[in-house]
Amino acid sequence: MIGAILLIAVGLVLLLNNLAVLDWGVWQTLSKLWPLLLIGIGFDLMLKKRRVAAVVVAVLLLGIVAGATALRHVRPVALVGMQVGVPTEGATLARVRLDAGVAALQVGSGPAGGPLLAGTIEHPEDAPPELRAELSGERMEVRLDQSDGDLGWLVGPGHGPEWRLQLAPDVPTDLRVEAGVGETQLDLRALTLSRLKVDCGVGQVRLELPGRGRYRAQVEGGVGRLEVLLPRGFPVRVEARTGLGAVSVSGDFQRDGERYISPGFEAASERLELEVEGGVGAIDIGLQAPEAPVPPLPAEAPLPPAPPAEAPPPPAPPAEAPLPPPAPAPATP
Repeated sequence: MIGAILLIAVGLVLLLNNLAVLDWGVWQTLSKLWPLLLIGIGFDLMLKKRRVAAVVVAVLLLGIVAGATALRHVRPVALVGMQVGVPTEGATLARVRLDAGVAALQVGSGPAGGPLLAGTIEHPEDAPPELRAELSGERMEVRLDQSDGDLGWLVGPGHGPEWRLQLAPDVPTDLRVEAGVGETQLDLRALTLSRLKVDCGVGQVRLELPGRGRYRAQVEGGVGRLEVLLPRGFPVRVEARTGLGAVSVSGDFQRDGERYISPGFEAASERLELEVEGGVGAIDIGLQAPEAPVPPLPAEAPLPPAPPAEAPPPPAPPAEAPLPPPAPAPATP
């Protein structure tokens, strides 16, 4: 009985999330109210009349939802911006850990030859994230962490902080991302990955994977929709295990139970092994959109013919000869 009511409550909150009535950050607040579940179980065990116990538990869970709806109007504290930057310092390998806590996270690629990690992040004024970077031999170890901060007050549309980060595309990277609470967009198409681990938290996650090298990627679903876009024409093996939600896989794959294998995978030297563990929400796995061809430059229009040269002006008429001087007058005798 408790499990059924709990599923109803979770589904109701997810519905309000999708309808934008509740922000995804509300799950951080709900996580603090878990003792109410123990109270409900206690009522369920103590009361002999199951219907009465079910009503009590249902009222408690509905109280959670109502409280979360009221909390979405709480005014958040001020956020401050922070620039982060970690140079490569000659490292040829990298291990990067990102834990955004309650924040919308965007990760992309920076310019070749640029810093290993760069970008801007927002955080509460009294709770800055922790950034650690250490060069160990040829590998740079980086950790950017906000998970220890108490950010449960960040509820309501548009109130959460944002992290916008870029990673060096030319350094093989072992990347781990803790999505936390908030929308997550990971555009990793231009990166060079040696390994990838993504733990989805609460919120929608969009992941685009690169089509180069040989690496393994693990994605653990959380609460919310998960979209994984695979590189076109790149050998891939997908193993997808469902949770509380449907799994959809589209593309040129041969299915073997929970595995989806693209042609030429076994013999490929560069390939991707992807494992997806379902959570609560739909999982969509498909192919990236084909890159639009660069349109050719329009041919330059031929120059118009030059106008004919103007005829030279006619020569000036010769100057008239001067008149002869008058004859002298005859002498008078």
